[in-house]
Amino acid sequence: MKRFLFGAVVATVAVVTACVGDSGVSGAGAAAGTERGACFTNGTCNSGLQCVDMVCVHTDGGGTGGDAGSGADAMSSPMDGSASMADSGDAGLSLQDDPKNCGTVGHRCPSGMCAQGDCYKRVFVSSTQVKGDLASAAGAATVDKLCQDLSSATFFSGGTYLAWLSVDSNHQPATTFKRSKAPYVGYGGQIIANDWTGLTTQQLLSAISLTEDGTPTTAAFIWTNTNVDGMAVAAGTSATNCMSFTMSSGTAVSGAVGTATPGWTNSGPLDCGKMQPVYCFEQ
Repeated sequence: MKRFLFGAVVATVAVVTACVGDSGVSGAGAAAGTERGACFTNGTCNSGLQCVDMVCVHTDGGGTGGDAGSGADAMSSPMDGSASMADSGDAGLSLQDDPKNCGTVGHRCPSGMCAQGDCYKRVFVSSTQVKGDLASAAGAATVDKLCQDLSSATFFSGGTYLAWLSVDSNHQPATTFKRSKAPYVGYGGQIIANDWTGLTTQQLLSAISLTEDGTPTTAAFIWTNTNVDGMAVAAGTSATNCMSFTMSSGTAVSGAVGTATPGWTNSGPLDCGKMQPVYCFEQ
């Protein structure tokens, strides 16, 4: 009887030893420390790999994981605020398109989408309309705060927003915006431009006309004082930019709402006394 029990204990220890590697976690077919294998107990992996959720993955996004566009890795509901890809511990992790590890491990995209190692950038038209003195309180920060406050709407929440507005040469999209390698999208995920280059050198793929709550703006024009390349039309304080948007007299260049041509940002001057919205871009 004693001999039987001793043999059972030995057999049990042998099974446990076979199932547990150096990391203390089953390697699911891959050796500990190797790609897709469990991390070592000290949280490290072999050279060229990084430990993410106790799984060894490539840090350059060049792993040999499964198809990012199919199966469990596929996007199910873009930018709805919920988990939209497989957990970061998935063997198919790619820093190029994983919204939970976009560009770097642990960098989550507020938009829920990642491409080229960069988060998708969301864009909307402000529902609030203002006169040409929109920056009179605290300069450009006033307008940017308007965009940030409005972004709390469900679809746009979680990001950092700036207004597509050139107050002067120090505050213009070409110098203050993050130049995204990922697409710019409107409400619901409609692609506006494939990246910064597409936004500033080509016709838009879709016009920007929806507000932060997804409704079409009632405005026909929008304050910009900005050329399609993101540079200010009138860089210095003058009567042609509402005195750097501090006065409701004079004129300033505005964009035409609802067009995908360069006129979306520069369709000519408009009276500073008019009430108009601004474009808000996630950074």
